[in-house]
Amino acid sequence: MIANRVDVNFACECVTNTLRSEFPNFLIDISIVSILGELPRIMIANVPSKKDAPYSILENCSVFMKGLIQTDRNGAYMENPLYGRSGLKFRKINGKDEIEVLTKFCTWMVKNRDMIVTIEPRFNNQ
Repeated sequence: MIANRVDVNFACECVTNTLRSEFPNFLIDISIVSILGELPRIMIANVPSKKDAPYSILENCSVFMKGLIQTDRNGAYMENPLYGRSGLKFRKINGKDEIEVLTKFCTWMVKNRDMIVTIEPRFNNQ
């Protein structure tokens, strides 16, 4: 991790709160996980909880994003977190550290809010 863990954890909480205010009925989990080191993970689905997802599998949701913020010698980056055919365009996000990548991702989500919200959610009973 390039940035301080405490600062990244605080940024994760801030981005989570911002996205929850913009997307109140979405499942949003942005946290630090231990996978060959500590990495910030982003997981977003357009259902309120996992039990509401089709067959209780989040990957079956019409909007599902799951990505890790990784680091290399040039800084931090996140590859395309989109799963499925949501029709959204997403490019790789680069930044000097994890906090900058989280901020850019949050800005992208808020900018594309109208397009994301209009995608019809699939629930467990469908």
